[in-house]
Amino acid sequence: MENNYKIQKMNAAIKSLEDNDKKHIETIQKINTELEGFESERKSYLVTMLLLEPVYLLLCLGFGYLVFYLYQHNKTDILPAFGGFICGVISFFSLGFFLLSPSSYDKAFKNKLKESECIKSIYNLLNIQKIDVNKDDSWQKLLVSSKLFAKFNETVFDDGFKGSIDGVNYIISECELINHTNKGKKNESTTTVFKGLVVSFDSNKQINADTIIKSKKDENINNTSLTSNKIILLLLVFVLINVLVFSFFTFGILSSGFFSLGVLSSSLLNFIVPCAIPIILLIIAIVFSNKNKMQKVKLEDWKFDKRFDVLSTNQVEARYLITPSFMERLKNLETAFGTKNLKCSFFKDKIMFAISTDVDLFEFGSMYHSMNNSKEAETTYNQIKSIQNMIKHFKLSEKTGL
Repeated sequence: MENNYKIQKMNAAIKSLEDNDKKHIETIQKINTELEGFESERKSYLVTMLLLEPVYLLLCLGFGYLVFYLYQHNKTDILPAFGGFICGVISFFSLGFFLLSPSSYDKAFKNKLKESECIKSIYNLLNIQKIDVNKDDSWQKLLVSSKLFAKFNETVFDDGFKGSIDGVNYIISECELINHTNKGKKNESTTTVFKGLVVSFDSNKQINADTIIKSKKDENINNTSLTSNKIILLLLVFVLINVLVFSFFTFGILSSGFFSLGVLSSSLLNFIVPCAIPIILLIIAIVFSNKNKMQKVKLEDWKFDKRFDVLSTNQVEARYLITPSFMERLKNLETAFGTKNLKCSFFKDKIMFAISTDVDLFEFGSMYHSMNNSKEAETTYNQIKSIQNMIKHFKLSEKTGL
């Protein structure tokens, strides 16, 4: 009886895998069918670029030769010298067009492809919709609240999408986070804090603590309490002011003879009390700051622990969230996006993933590759599917508590 149950369960699992594989193949085929209609457009861009490249090269070499010729035969006349300058400018720009045309034409083709009706049909097929994240002011606050990123003061958004899977809404955005120090000054410096993809969605599970999973050696996170630091600074300033005022009163005004020692002892008491209060508050602020700082969580899976650091303000909740199934899907995200640098944050009943990459994502084609059976299309599909599978993992459509 038990063996029959195991066989039935195994057969059901195999059928589920077969159904998923079948759906995967069917979706890829539908995407490729949509893209095939853009093949003639791709060829048109490619042919135009290939025809112009020899022209740019000939212009560069021809006018470059004229510059050399005019310089050799007319070193003193103004008119030939001016003509040589003009030829040099034309030769220079022709060389620039020759070198930049392959990438600029490819970029122009990709941009046109992104705005085409066939891509909109593919978005509908994948149940996602393109949006302008720049118009959503809450994104900036959300990025800060996640504590996934070190300090930044400029955000540059690229492609943005919203979608829904099993009733859970999510947002995907390509972005670059930049930090400017000494902005507007001669010693201004610029640091890229993060560049890549950010995925955010609500958690229907109650999340009471802050938990971060990050790749090893990634120190670009915010694991400090800025509020506590400001309080500490203000308290120190307040104590310093008290010391200066008391010193001025004791050694300045008292020495003039206007006040007696009795007044001094009373003043000393008046000094100690206001100084003691900020010192006590200072100690409380330090304790509070350390309490809210995330501590490292040691997991039983040594392979996962070797690749990722887990930090949390609640060790028990962190272990509840980071299950073996979650670990596996996190590795799948790494594979799908071809990166070894990703991180995740659980905070304020939200979940956010940050995937670092310099590659333009969600590219369905290139001028240099046939639109028939596009590899880029399959890569993009796998990327979106890995995100959706991660969201499905949490079973967020079911209200559950920790």
